[in-house]
Amino acid sequence: MIPWTLEEAEAAAWRSPASIPVGLPRPEFDYLCTCNLARRVWPDLPSYSLDTLAAHIGHKFHHHHAQADAEAAGRVLLGIMKYANARTPSELLGKMGMVPRRFS
Repeated sequence: MIPWTLEEAEAAAWRSPASIPVGLPRPEFDYLCTCNLARRVWPDLPSYSLDTLAAHIGHKFHHHHAQADAEAAGRVLLGIMKYANARTPSELLGKMGMVPRRFS
C-alpha cells in the first residue's frame, strides 16, 4: 500500500532537491483537486478514479498517457462546473464550500 495521497506524492517530488533545477525557485500556486470536487458533486459514483470520472461525463481517452490524462482531468473539471452551474473554478469552489489549496 502506498502511504501517501497523490497530492502528497506530487508535493514531495517537487520538494526533492533532485527535481528542482539548480538556481530555480520552487513554484508556488493555488490548485484544486478534481477528485475531491467530484466526491462532493457526484457522491454516489462507484469510484473516483480518472477513468471512472471521464466515463461519467462521456469522455473517452487513452488512460496513463500524460497528455490524455491531463486533458481528461480538465474535461472532468469542466463537467463538474457544468453540473454545478459554475462559470469559473473559483465560483465552483465557492458553491462547494471549498477553498483552493496552496502549493509552495
